[in-house]
Amino acid sequence: MAKSREGDCSEHAVLAAALCRAVGIPAEMVIGVVYVPLKDRAPVFGAHAWYRVFLDGKWVQMDAALPDGWGLGHLALATGSGNIDDFFQLLGTLGQFSITQAEVEKKKP
Repeated sequence: MAKSREGDCSEHAVLAAALCRAVGIPAEMVIGVVYVPLKDRAPVFGAHAWYRVFLDGKWVQMDAALPDGWGLGHLALATGSGNIDDFFQLLGTLGQFSITQAEVEKKKP
């Protein structure tokens, strides 16, 4: 992936987390869904992978695959080191939840 500069979200997340761990920053993979606005259709939640790093005593979400990075549309369903067995955690969540519309009202200054 690093040489070819190709891959999907999981390859980007695995590489970014590994690079963080290589320099001593604790990092792990996150698997879940992300809200994706589409040009010609209604927005959807799609399967996605990203990573998180432990900085200053808290986990910080990062997304190397999406241009805007991590956002509130990311819903984590499982975490792990990036081993394939970690992703089986996700199977227990499928069909166990539903997503309904929520709106956030910005406070006026």
